[in-house]
Amino acid sequence: VTLPAGTIIGQKQALPNGADCFAFKGIPYAQPPIGELRFKPPVPLAAFASDPLECLTEGPCSYADNTRFPMPFVDNLSENCLYLNVFSPNLQPDQPLPVMIWIHGGGFFVGSGHSAQYDPEYLVQQGVIVVTINYRLGPLGFLALPSVGINGNMGLKDQRMSFQWVRDNIGRFGGNPNNVTIFGESAGGASVHLHFLSERSRKYFHKAIAQSGTAFNEWVWQQEPERRARNLARLLGGTEGDSDEAVLATLMAASAEKMTALQYQAMTEYEQSLLVRFPFTPVIESDVGSEDAILTEHPSDATKRTFQKEIPLMLGTTQEEAIGLWNFVVATLPLFQNDPGRLLPTTLNVRDDQQARQRATELTLNFFLQDRPISTETIPDIIPILSDNFNTYPAYLAAELHARYQSAPLYCFVFSYVGELNILRGNFNIPPEQTSASHGDDLYYLFSSTLINTQSVDEATDAAKFRAFCCRIWTDFARTGTPHATVEQWKTVPRMSGNDTATRFKLPALELKSSAPLDNPMIEDCFAERAQFWNGLFEQFNGSHLLPKVD
Repeated sequence: VTLPAGTIIGQKQALPNGADCFAFKGIPYAQPPIGELRFKPPVPLAAFASDPLECLTEGPCSYADNTRFPMPFVDNLSENCLYLNVFSPNLQPDQPLPVMIWIHGGGFFVGSGHSAQYDPEYLVQQGVIVVTINYRLGPLGFLALPSVGINGNMGLKDQRMSFQWVRDNIGRFGGNPNNVTIFGESAGGASVHLHFLSERSRKYFHKAIAQSGTAFNEWVWQQEPERRARNLARLLGGTEGDSDEAVLATLMAASAEKMTALQYQAMTEYEQSLLVRFPFTPVIESDVGSEDAILTEHPSDATKRTFQKEIPLMLGTTQEEAIGLWNFVVATLPLFQNDPGRLLPTTLNVRDDQQARQRATELTLNFFLQDRPISTETIPDIIPILSDNFNTYPAYLAAELHARYQSAPLYCFVFSYVGELNILRGNFNIPPEQTSASHGDDLYYLFSSTLINTQSVDEATDAAKFRAFCCRIWTDFARTGTPHATVEQWKTVPRMSGNDTATRFKLPALELKSSAPLDNPMIEDCFAERAQFWNGLFEQFNGSHLLPKVD
């Protein structure tokens, strides 16, 4: 395939149904972000290093903290990591094909788009082109120190650069640059929602799917980014009183590998002890001096904007997002017993008021535990609190704000299917009697993975049929902006007035639970009791449940 930057060579592969797939792996989509380009927004790449360029193997992945989440399939970690893969079923179709860009999760500090983990063969089989990307992670992608020109969000800007690359190049692979869907899960889902709220990003895509992640998730926003940047510099050899210019010099001179390895220590001990807290993540940028900013205002304010075009959005969570944390809760139970306030969402504005924190903790324990003590017996009641904090309630909030201020179609879902491809359940050692779908359980109903041997699941099983069903839904939405060709009963979230404070928002969501399309019911008031509890708590301590604390 000949591109403006040069000619690339890929390879023809066979899809599971025997049809062709043309795979191009390790295509550089920006200049290497190394040397003087460290901590800078990505720079377009005018020409490949060689012509033709063999694109037969994955490009390097960003340095990542593999001690916490090992990536055994990745043997090539590098600061030079801005590569993507293209999988096309037809390079010269009669009509240009829909395009789907996958943004991987991993808390903004780990993960990659590597096809050993995310092989999109079953999506491609539905007649779409899939692009999987790498982006900068950890401090390389998200450190912020604006006083010396590091505005942050470099990883999100890498993602946006990949969107731009798709717009400029995907036609040469048979794709339609005017029909692009971005989709992602966890930190990838949050990234999707952040781009959905960013006018500068929206011009590059036409539909969006955010799975288990939004701009309102508490783990998205970096707490005190300047402090963390200065702490990291001290860990790398700087001193306490260094000017920000000296901090910058230390950070620029440090090895990417060492910087990545030390990143967790840039947080306070308390922050490090929290279950879901990542050191370098997105920030709200200043609207001065950051010409390519992602967001320059609170996401609640961004949601109220009138955008230049409507973009249909699909938004969902799994049935019990935090069930995968079961064994982490068991291991850290004494921390919760000694300080039950750890169960509160950090977006609740009680951090600096001990009396308010105590009262909010009492209300939470009363609602979820009925005032029973925190113990191994009450872990089934603690898990929903964590689910709501980390994913479920932020998704509810994102949907309500969308319903109040946006007119684009919004389709919400709750993924509850449990079968042979709920692979992460086994990795997390979830107790077998806990049968709810966990965070990440939706992934391998969209992707294959040699890493976890998804190919061992027989095509005749119900899990394989449910995978085909999910892939049809996702690609129908990418093709047309609606999933109705596969699930005709799926209703959009109805609009309501932004000023209507008297009417309670009810979240209608499709429960994805069966390979038989009509057996997936609409839940008309999803997570109603839990959402009403959190609404009341946020009204009491934040003044509005629509204004979570993100700074």
